[in-house]
Amino acid sequence: MPVGNSEKGVGLWAGQVMFSSDQMIDYIDWFHGPIMGEGDSLNHKGNMSSSLINPKVTIGLTNYWNLTVGLTLGHRKMGWNGGFNSIHHRNESTNTNFENSNGGYLGDSRIIANYLVFNDGQGAGKRFYLGAGFIIPSKNTLTSDPFFLNNEDEKEHRHFSLSEGVYKGVFETQYFIKRNTNPVFLGGVFSITNPIKE
Repeated sequence: MPVGNSEKGVGLWAGQVMFSSDQMIDYIDWFHGPIMGEGDSLNHKGNMSSSLINPKVTIGLTNYWNLTVGLTLGHRKMGWNGGFNSIHHRNESTNTNFENSNGGYLGDSRIIANYLVFNDGQGAGKRFYLGAGFIIPSKNTLTSDPFFLNNEDEKEHRHFSLSEGVYKGVFETQYFIKRNTNPVFLGGVFSITNPIKE
């Protein structure tokens, strides 16, 4: 596949079906200094690990229209190495509920329709696609502001989830050139994602 997401740069003819998947695994060591108002002078440190998979199916509706439906499945986990109790951090993961979050393994779902302006098939040639669609949030999201921006009393809270909890519109363009010599694929994807409803 060209770059990034596995379904990008691939156009299907009418009746063709493609199953694809992307996986992302990361591990981050994090650290920050004491938090004002918490009553401690100790540093906060820990780690964050994520393992996400994005299975997708693309269907060639016609020789010019493709429809891709995908979702995010996964797990994020924080390890707390501060050595003291904090309302901000603890050992926790996105598969469990908490004070301000709904847990689970399902993240956002995505539905994108692509119009194949140019599609030279499996051989060498150019591919230019225009796409639009929606991102549908899951319930695995934060249910209140973890930064207490409205001057509420701070209480135990979580800062991360699998979904942002927002419906979004997506517009994208894809342009790739496939060649018979290296680099085989040249091109890229330009995408705009904009919230439309919480």
